[in-house]
Amino acid sequence: MVASLLEIFRVQPDDFWSWHWTFNSARLAKPQPLLGGARVTDLAVNVILPWLWIRAQEGGNEQFRAEVERRFFAWPAAEDNSVLKLARQRLLGTSNARGLNGAARQQGLLQIIRDFCEHSNAVCADCRFPDLVRGWAATEMAVRETD
Repeated sequence: MVASLLEIFRVQPDDFWSWHWTFNSARLAKPQPLLGGARVTDLAVNVILPWLWIRAQEGGNEQFRAEVERRFFAWPAAEDNSVLKLARQRLLGTSNARGLNGAARQQGLLQIIRDFCEHSNAVCADCRFPDLVRGWAATEMAVRETD
């Protein structure tokens, strides 16, 4: 999946930008691609797949929508970063990325950060997220008991 998008977005190397990060930066030791795998993943999970999904949804194309969802949930994880590490530490009790083995899970964790952590103080006082999780867990237990 990433390889096919890399092929679509492949840009011919540029004599200047393949070797520099900015106008004033020193020349890099080796040329860098103008658009690498990490950026393609960012584009796929934040722009391309959501755009395709809404097009399929609005067009009533259930089969295509399901395929876009399948690809989104199968997309490999993006590069790890400090926001994800801090979120894993605070919410999951570990900074280890093993449980977040796909881009969709990373996106979900980032959404939790945006929805809750960015609206709370640094020590998570008065955060509503733990109460929501307890409520979901209680509902899930009740559903399992009735099955």
